[in-house]
Amino acid sequence: SDNCASIVIDGFGIALKYLHYQKYPMASAEKIIKEMFYYLKMAFRQIISNQAWIPEAGKDQVTNELIEKLMQMTQSIKINSQKDIMNDTIVDALYDGLKLNESSFILNVLKLKKFQVARLLMNVNEIFSESMGPGFKPFDVNAYYNRELNSIVYICEGLQEIPADLLHYPMFHKDYPMYLNFANLGTILAHEMAHGFDNTSIYYYKDGNFNSSWPDDFQTAFGNQAICFVEQYEKFKVPHIDKFVDGYLTLDENICDNTALPLALLAYEMWAKDHDVHEPLLPQSNFTIEQIFFIATGQMECQTNQVISQMQAQDVHSPGPLRVKGVIQNSPNFGHIFGCPVGTPMNPTRKCSLWS
Repeated sequence: SDNCASIVIDGFGIALKYLHYQKYPMASAEKIIKEMFYYLKMAFRQIISNQAWIPEAGKDQVTNELIEKLMQMTQSIKINSQKDIMNDTIVDALYDGLKLNESSFILNVLKLKKFQVARLLMNVNEIFSESMGPGFKPFDVNAYYNRELNSIVYICEGLQEIPADLLHYPMFHKDYPMYLNFANLGTILAHEMAHGFDNTSIYYYKDGNFNSSWPDDFQTAFGNQAICFVEQYEKFKVPHIDKFVDGYLTLDENICDNTALPLALLAYEMWAKDHDVHEPLLPQSNFTIEQIFFIATGQMECQTNQVISQMQAQDVHSPGPLRVKGVIQNSPNFGHIFGCPVGTPMNPTRKCSLWS
């Protein structure tokens, strides 16, 4: 079934994305997401200002530079920017002449491949923008921090946009309580924002140039906070594999994971205070808003053993279950929120912290 789905997506990707956009219009989400991004910035600004580990000597200058970089951080939001996908005439023209057989899967695959080659040779795709060529994969979703641009970029196979796949259930909806949007999509935004201040990007200025001018005592203090994560994660054994996490390889991602959840929660609390709202809890559920943030983080990192095995060798992310475990263990609030005593596996006495 996975093979059949991949063939359909590869052959009819633009048509599928057209249908996707029809069902999940994006324009109404832009205002909400920009507002979320604003509150994430305000929350991160507060977090940076409150860090006790930053040495007092030169603290004001260091803090001001970090905040200036944060406030100049941008994000690429171009929802529905790919107008060709929204034009049914153009989408129909792309597949004009393709005739399929209802009874033969193999024959259809061959016809589709032949049609794709012919389309390339005839330059039919010139009516589309470059990013919608035959290699276009409309459901490849990704997000990353671009340190040279000091910008969070959301891509859908080359399209600089927040992909539609993130802007609907269960990640986001304009009619959701805002705590759900912050807990899901907001945590993703917070993770990428934190990449501007991880173990690598901390050495880049707001303009993307390399920064070698941090005071020595700040670099030492930063390194001491970071090494805690290395030591913690290197003790995590990968499920079903006789190996341990590479704490150095995964350091940047682990820092961002541990920043994202408290950052998203604080941003929501600031939003709720400014809007003077007390949103209702989920129906038929006794979970508090704080608990929902942890649950959402856990749900986003569900992975099969096969995926974990494939990614372990070279992925800069820790395996999903261990990403969740690390965040929970380091949270100063998890034990209180879920009634987990100090000294238990998920609420250890020693906790790592950088931007939280």
